[in-house]
Amino acid sequence: MKKERARIAILSHLAQFSFARQLGGLPYCGLDDMRFHNAESNPVVGSLCVPKSAPASKWYLSWLVEYKPGDWPVYALESIEDGEVCNWSNIGLIAYNAAQVASHPEWRWTDEQFAFKDRWNRACYKKRDAYIYLPTFPVFDKEGDGVTLGVRVRFGLDERIPTRHFDNWRKVRIADMLAFYDEMSAQLAIKKSA
Repeated sequence: MKKERARIAILSHLAQFSFARQLGGLPYCGLDDMRFHNAESNPVVGSLCVPKSAPASKWYLSWLVEYKPGDWPVYALESIEDGEVCNWSNIGLIAYNAAQVASHPEWRWTDEQFAFKDRWNRACYKKRDAYIYLPTFPVFDKEGDGVTLGVRVRFGLDERIPTRHFDNWRKVRIADMLAFYDEMSAQLAIKKSA
């Protein structure tokens, strides 16, 4: 399962907002909510982590998928490079800010899920010339193959975001997307004019 686009999204975000930099001769470490923090004593499964005091490898940035405490804790890390999982011990661990990770669910997407998002956007923008009524990011179920699509109003002119859940994102056709988009756009337009 390829995750090239997720890897690029993660690294792009980190390079822009989280790498330490120096401005005007003063040290600058970035915003507190966009930094890595020590996670050795209380690591949280699902964290985006960097192993410390570890050899260079494709696990330089990984997802913590399992943690076994003990005298020599074992961290099961899933590489963002290719999804391979490896057990690590006798290392340190730092984790990226959990709120930042939670605000970027696409960092766990597969390339096929990114392609689905592209189809959803293309359907709305190219086939329906979306301008006022915009497609939202798909929300993929954590377990299973479901996806929730939504439509929002540009500029926050209407706070409602109607959604629909589809049981299997792989079976959602462009015709299904367009039918949903048309229905939600009409609902939002009626509510606005009422």
